[in-house]
Amino acid sequence: MSTDRRLPVLPAPSPPSSWNAGPPAVRAAVQKLPGGVRVVRLAGEIDHDGSEPVRRTLDRALQAPPPLLVLDLAGVAFCDVAGLNLLLHTREAARRANVRLVLAGPRPQLLRLLEAAGVEQAFAVRDTVAAALADRRGPG
Repeated sequence: MSTDRRLPVLPAPSPPSSWNAGPPAVRAAVQKLPGGVRVVRLAGEIDHDGSEPVRRTLDRALQAPPPLLVLDLAGVAFCDVAGLNLLLHTREAARRANVRLVLAGPRPQLLRLLEAAGVEQAFAVRDTVAAALADRRGPG
């Protein structure tokens, strides 16, 4: 006894909004402070689609090596493994250039990602940009 049960045809799902042309998923702004210190403010989502433009911005920030590079991550709503790789790339580039790198204001999701990857100790992390600027000593 066979019954022909046909499933209803459903409309195709809409593509994710990241597929649509529009503003970038992540924005980066570089601020130069006295003494050559640079603060790079990131906002949005650091994922596969947005990591390469941010990588170029960070690489440029390290071209004339500042004594301190602060990544302001308070505006980062989401970070995936591409963003993690970006942070690790920046850490290595800063190390080679003898630049102290500090992550400022990362949200809990990003802190969990660093912990899950086992690299949370590889970064100096401060709650705010002000705290990062005030504490220029220690590992970074």
